[in-house]
Amino acid sequence: MPGGMEGGGREVTPYPGVRFFINKSLEKSSLICEHMAMRKIKFYRFETGRSPVEEYFDSLTNKQFEKVAFVLDIIEQLDIVPRKFFKKLQSTDDIWEVRVQQGNNIFRILGFLDGKDLVILNHGFTKKSQKIPQKEIATAEKRKKDYYKRKAKK
Repeated sequence: MPGGMEGGGREVTPYPGVRFFINKSLEKSSLICEHMAMRKIKFYRFETGRSPVEEYFDSLTNKQFEKVAFVLDIIEQLDIVPRKFFKKLQSTDDIWEVRVQQGNNIFRILGFLDGKDLVILNHGFTKKSQKIPQKEIATAEKRKKDYYKRKAKK
């Protein structure tokens, strides 16, 4: 299970045939993100300790959450992650997007990299249009600045 999901997360049942699905996706995808091996995912927290990503996950159904957890596990485990799951957003302050589709629902979790193997997810939303709204990107960028500001004080 992705890092940071302990305590308050939901139990996820593994998907049968995961290796087949991953391999099939890699073979068909020419657009892949080659970035780092064995990533660790953590969730941004406000100074109060609240996590907006965990709160977003709580709003999802169990089936939706299972799909999100499945994609987060792919991002943590694979050296090469298909862009359909994880990609850097252009024209942003190095914001990355976790992309999840479950049925007709499209979920996005935005975050950034802290070093070469740590992904900090800081904002989740359900996508309703083709383009990611600028206000969602601005929220992720604001939280990224806050994260590094507080990290520098430590």
